[in-house]
Amino acid sequence: MLWASGLTRVHTTSGGRMCFGLPTRPHRYEVVASASKRVIASRLALATLSALWVFVAWMPEGLGAHDAVGASTPPVPVLGASVGAGEATAAGDSARYLLIHLDGVSSEVFLSELEDGNLENLQEFFSHRGIIGHGVTYYPPFTSAVVKRMRDAQPINEGEVIAWGVYDPVQEANEGRARVLLRYARTVPRRARGNFFLGFPFMDHLAGMALWNAPELVETYGVMEYYWFGTDTAGHIWGESAQRRNLRRFDRYFSRMVANLPDDVNVVVYADHGMTFGEVLDYDQEVADFLDDRARYYTYPHVYLHDRDDRAEVAREVVRGTWQDFAFYEDEPDRIVGFGPEAWVTFHREGDAIRYEHDGSDPLGYADLGYAGEYLASDDWLALTHQAEFPYTPVRLMELFDNDFVGDVVVALNGKPKAGPWVYAGNHHGLGAADMSVPVLVRGPELEHLYGRDYVKIEEVLERASPDPFKATPPSREPHSATLSVRDDDGLAPGVEFTFSPRYRLQLGGETGPEVASQLWASVDLLSGYLSRLWLGVGVRDDPDQRPLARMDYQFQVRRLGMDLRLATGESTRLDLFYRVHRNVDLKLRDFEAVGIRTRF
Repeated sequence: MLWASGLTRVHTTSGGRMCFGLPTRPHRYEVVASASKRVIASRLALATLSALWVFVAWMPEGLGAHDAVGASTPPVPVLGASVGAGEATAAGDSARYLLIHLDGVSSEVFLSELEDGNLENLQEFFSHRGIIGHGVTYYPPFTSAVVKRMRDAQPINEGEVIAWGVYDPVQEANEGRARVLLRYARTVPRRARGNFFLGFPFMDHLAGMALWNAPELVETYGVMEYYWFGTDTAGHIWGESAQRRNLRRFDRYFSRMVANLPDDVNVVVYADHGMTFGEVLDYDQEVADFLDDRARYYTYPHVYLHDRDDRAEVAREVVRGTWQDFAFYEDEPDRIVGFGPEAWVTFHREGDAIRYEHDGSDPLGYADLGYAGEYLASDDWLALTHQAEFPYTPVRLMELFDNDFVGDVVVALNGKPKAGPWVYAGNHHGLGAADMSVPVLVRGPELEHLYGRDYVKIEEVLERASPDPFKATPPSREPHSATLSVRDDDGLAPGVEFTFSPRYRLQLGGETGPEVASQLWASVDLLSGYLSRLWLGVGVRDDPDQRPLARMDYQFQVRRLGMDLRLATGESTRLDLFYRVHRNVDLKLRDFEAVGIRTRF
């Protein structure tokens, strides 16, 4: 997920020596942080990410116009009082899509749970024809590098974000984790950003309720992106067993959702990366200490050297002197050399075909698959290696080295989870199948060409989607509404409220009744998610003291049932409950004192 991959920043001391912030340590050591340090680190991470969620959820659409790979991603409008308004519908006659990001689940974990009968709802909905057991993700398998590219069917050789840090070798400028996280967040539709918060520990049930709202949202707006981060969080903190339990929980919530989903909706459930479990090692600091003053910048898996001519020597020595299993560099155009602990390998490209060679034992194990050193096209490499320990490695590495922002040396650690915030039991960063092989589930008329596939490159899943499903535009406005309520107050005392929306995320309204002073107001949508919306407004009321009116409205909805909580100056807190009896009609219980009916149009 967002917080699980480390970044080591290199800086220069006054004497010109490169410094990594910590004294050199022996390269084979374990992370033995005390419980108190872990608690402090977790609380700091939680506070930081909470503040960050508020910021990215609030960001206006314009701030997200340019993302990690240089394309625009307008927000996807969903949920709240606007659901069901004809003018707010962006779908038209276009194909409808529901894209579900199931974070951090490997093919091995998913398929074993499926075989054991623990994911019966996913199995029933997709059946065997739409379950692709071996999708191959990008290297490095980081959420920041994967999600936007997968959605737009783009290769890893495009765009700047290829790690949790960005370094521009030409400008000699860098961006750290926080900036990269913001880049990633801006590519996520505005209301989907609330899923970041629902990915925190123990928020799974709220995340599940948000998923229940998907049928109405897809029907109204035509497209929805949903992020289930709980599997990633559980795996990082508590390990494989916890991740499996969380995956089963997702399956149960998925069942309740699809029971109400229209049959013509195109549904994709995919994982962006897998996860390796085991003893956690602080290898980022180990590599940084080892590099010392040779590197300008290091952000796993990229090493940017002062002298690029040193790349062969550094690649060889970093494997010998640290936990890294491989270190690769581009020896010449279309030729990549890599060093392992007991052998070296080369990848050579001619046209669209790649040849793999090795000296000594075969570290990738391709000889056991019948490979004999011939040139293979990318599709042939995928067919040969999709179930191998190192799936599609020649192609993924060649694509990475085609990126202008790639490091002079690219390292890989396999089978050993690295330390980082929230990481106590698992992580994802290697070339092995546990990190690179992921499940992909598809169903729908626009996805039938993928039925029956055993394997797929993750960027292929949506490349034939027509029309481009995730370039949706926001609705022109919120729905207008009118509410009539009555209360038994020495006779039936009526109350009237109306809203008028000139544009999306803006409402004008008025209200009069026996329990409130007559008032007019304007509100803007400040924060939104798949469960709730927060509106802030100002206005005027019929008040002899001429006191200004400020109000906050919090709306929360799960399927047909919801609530409106209002805080306003000069008034008591008000809680309204409503039940949607029809697409555009609600029954309301107003502050437990009046009943009413609301219609939207």
